[in-house]
Amino acid sequence: MLVTVDENSSLNIRKEASQDAEVVGKFYHGSGAEVLEVGAEWTKVKSGDVEGYVSNAYCVFGEEARVYAEAIVRHRQQQMRM
Repeated sequence: MLVTVDENSSLNIRKEASQDAEVVGKFYHGSGAEVLEVGAEWTKVKSGDVEGYVSNAYCVFGEEARVYAEAIVRHRQQQMRM
């Protein structure tokens, strides 16, 4: 799983699968995590010692995650050449 938020923003990791739940951590553009459980709207993840839920609206999985990661790498390589 990869996080698809903009480079200048972040995605909250929440204690429960709810927008109103306590924020226990944050992911940034291109972050990855161990997926513990995928639900219809929320995915339970673990990153380091933080475990919680992220909205599926900001995540990509499987083959889509691989393609997205390759695009990020190409973009960063182009930036380094400038």
